[in-house]
Amino acid sequence: MVNKSFITIAWVLMYLTSCSSTKKDDLISYSLENVSAINVDAAYPLDSLVKKMDVIPLETTDSCLFDDVALLEESEDYFFLYSEKTSQLYRFAKDGKNMKTISGKGQGPQEYLSIKRMMLDNESKELYIMDYLGRKMKIFSFDGEYLRSLPLPEDFAYTNCFLSLREKAIYYVSSNNSVQMDFLKYDLETSEFIAYSHREREMDKGEFFIGQTLFCDTEDYPLVYHYFNDTVFQVTPEGLSPHHLLKLGERALSFDDFKADAFTNPRPQYHKIQVWGMEIVKDKVCIFYSLSRFKKERGSAPLMAVYTLGEKTLVPHVNWISEQFLPIKQGERFHVGYQRTSLLRSCFPESLEEEFRRKYKIHEDDNPIILKYHLK
Repeated sequence: MVNKSFITIAWVLMYLTSCSSTKKDDLISYSLENVSAINVDAAYPLDSLVKKMDVIPLETTDSCLFDDVALLEESEDYFFLYSEKTSQLYRFAKDGKNMKTISGKGQGPQEYLSIKRMMLDNESKELYIMDYLGRKMKIFSFDGEYLRSLPLPEDFAYTNCFLSLREKAIYYVSSNNSVQMDFLKYDLETSEFIAYSHREREMDKGEFFIGQTLFCDTEDYPLVYHYFNDTVFQVTPEGLSPHHLLKLGERALSFDDFKADAFTNPRPQYHKIQVWGMEIVKDKVCIFYSLSRFKKERGSAPLMAVYTLGEKTLVPHVNWISEQFLPIKQGERFHVGYQRTSLLRSCFPESLEEEFRRKYKIHEDDNPIILKYHLK
């Protein structure tokens, strides 16, 4: 039986301790509040970051047809991919062939109900999947063999996680609407849950979750960002240490914006920001976000801001353009690949020009392709 104890650490004491040596005035700080500075056509040369691009069509067969890539991870030898529409978890070789289906949707011990996160232990060659509805962290070998399961936090508000091989732990964070984030550490050696931080308010009845909490991997310790707190923390063995400030100011959504009466008693309409992701690429912090009612009457515009650490400069939106490689533009999401030497993103054949599809023998109705940008 799993020895599952729950240890609580006072968040306020830990926060004050971490801030005693690092005052907010001393931290790197940038703001996305000035939306008038956004230039949707702003361009940056992708060639200055990238030396090579691999185009990897994913094998299309009668038994493997999908048109979405919800999750994508890379190991030394494989790509692991989850399609939310088909509820299938796939493994592909690095050339996009030799597809293998890993487990499947169901309620058996080796199956899953829904995959919220997917993480790789490249040392042990193990795949961790967060089965959110099944309330288990399920671990498979890279060959697809089911190995074991671990418990998830009992609170369904915990929607994101990060596997730390250095600390032999899994970190869990919630989506609660509060200034203080919920932050749990699951020790893989002792099977203990340790609470680093707990919300300071409970959500009202009917209130929608809008408090995204995001992890960002780095060459050092990971970063964690909670929407309602402008401090981006670094997760160290001693706790949460302030790393830098990401300010949204009046562009941040408030708790009142998504209360139960928000639809019957709508608030004044302003440009509002929601942050969806963060990646560190060399000396650049890339923030993926959307801005409501920007350049259009309804909906949101996907954008990517780039803060360059050495120069201490912020561009509120940038398109990475190249004559050699397919561009990364209009806030298209990517993430850093295996050993942090590349950028990965997926795209759909119908979005590519016909000449490009002919060059790589891609058909319009094929499975998505993976683009791998090798960093200089």
